[in-house]
Amino acid sequence: MPFLSTDYAPVKIGGKTFWLPVVTESTDVINKAKVHTVVRYSDYHQYTASVTILPAAPESEAPQASPQ
Repeated sequence: MPFLSTDYAPVKIGGKTFWLPVVTESTDVINKAKVHTVVRYSDYHQYTASVTILPAAPESEAPQASPQ
């Protein structure tokens, strides 16, 4: 019978606290073999990005698809 468990803990990133996964454990049977996997998460980093959304170009200025 498959088993999956994920443990969460408070993690500080950029001065804020987030509840993030710290350990995931699973057990399953694949082709009659028992497979046990443990994944540990650590050393989280903050990722930031900025995005600019521009309005669509008028149809007269939009690139035309070439015929095939």
